[in-house]
Amino acid sequence: MRSLFYSGQFCGSLEAEFGREGGDLSSLWSRARNASRCLGKRIGCCWKWCEERRELGILVPRVKIPDHTIVTPTARSMLERSLKDAIRYHYAGNLKRKPDQGKVFKVSSKWDASNHFLPGGSFTRFADWRFIHRARLNCVPLNGAIRHGNRDKHCRKCGYVNETLPHILCGCKQHSGAWRHRHNAIQN
Repeated sequence: MRSLFYSGQFCGSLEAEFGREGGDLSSLWSRARNASRCLGKRIGCCWKWCEERRELGILVPRVKIPDHTIVTPTARSMLERSLKDAIRYHYAGNLKRKPDQGKVFKVSSKWDASNHFLPGGSFTRFADWRFIHRARLNCVPLNGAIRHGNRDKHCRKCGYVNETLPHILCGCKQHSGAWRHRHNAIQN
């Protein structure tokens, strides 16, 4: 059985006669095989032999526990949830590690009221919603947001050393009229 297992028939090999596309029907495990092949590089899932159950299963990294789990056909109800949790954890970790997700991500994730407009733009004009997302991802076309090359990063209005979003919103003297209007709107 061991030699047949490693010969390619049962190890998930997609070479030679196993490389053809499947028929018109797909099972949970054929879709799981495709998903594990696509997600394997991202979340580290792979097919592995489970000795205690004597079955082939998918090794899925656990999110909250350092151990990994092998999901076998007898526990197939866990498979979709485990894969979704692992990929969600992976993408959230990537988002937190991005240099542009500093203060904005920390502040907007603390309270629901800080980010009620993010999913659908509730109570927000489209222009404001678009600006908020561009500002959050540091995609506003400012000189200081340019990462590559040695282009000039000075502020176009006042000549400050680095034209960044915090400088434009809170530090550029040319925009001090906007500060006054925001201040007066809060006071009134």
